[in-house]
Amino acid sequence: MTQQIEWLRVTLACISDAVITADIEGWITFLNPAAEALTGWTLPEASGRPLDMVFAVVHEETRERLEGPIARVLGEGGSADVGDHKALISKGGRETSITESTTLFRDAKGKALGAVVVFRDVTEGRFKEWALRRSEESLNLALKAGQMGAWEWTVATGRVVWSATLEAIHGLAPGTFGGGFEDFQRHMHPDDRERVLASIQECIEARRNYRVRYRILKPDRSVAWIEARGRPILNAQGTVERMTGVCMDVTEFH
Repeated sequence: MTQQIEWLRVTLACISDAVITADIEGWITFLNPAAEALTGWTLPEASGRPLDMVFAVVHEETRERLEGPIARVLGEGGSADVGDHKALISKGGRETSITESTTLFRDAKGKALGAVVVFRDVTEGRFKEWALRRSEESLNLALKAGQMGAWEWTVATGRVVWSATLEAIHGLAPGTFGGGFEDFQRHMHPDDRERVLASIQECIEARRNYRVRYRILKPDRSVAWIEARGRPILNAQGTVERMTGVCMDVTEFH
């Protein structure tokens, strides 16, 4: 048994995920090097200390101190996975975004002897998520300020994505645009449809930017003029894979 425990310690020391083990009372029995790096505690310092002291975790947004992993898994049947919005506070006060999974280990009779906490640093991913969210918010503000809506069309599948501002220009509630090229056509004035489709086809064949004015029919049957501008996105073979662009309401100029 002693040799098996030693092999287990060697294995845990070599893996990239951070690992802490504790007995069922919550006293720490082991940290691997990755856990030492994230918590700021060394194994000699942490051994025999309460798990909740070394593994101090708060909710990233509310700053609420989260329930200790052993108490949580005991209440959830022996294992629990916790994803985003969790921050580990190190011994020195450094904050790290983590994901964490905790599992109880038991003896041959099924009695819980302790827990294994496995966690990893996801700070970079969380930062990218935050940056993307801020970028999308800035784009939406710019579109609203310019009274424009954004769109993207995947040529092969016919999938069309409209921003909420473009849906508003068409008199639609957010999220109600159908999402297909046929749906895009359905909102055009029938007298302008052939001309617009010909302009799109010319853009694809010539690999050039797209610009056209046409009328749209809103759900209340009112008519508005919009100007659409876009550009083709080519794949490695030089074929138009997607088109992206913006639309703006130009009714007041007609």
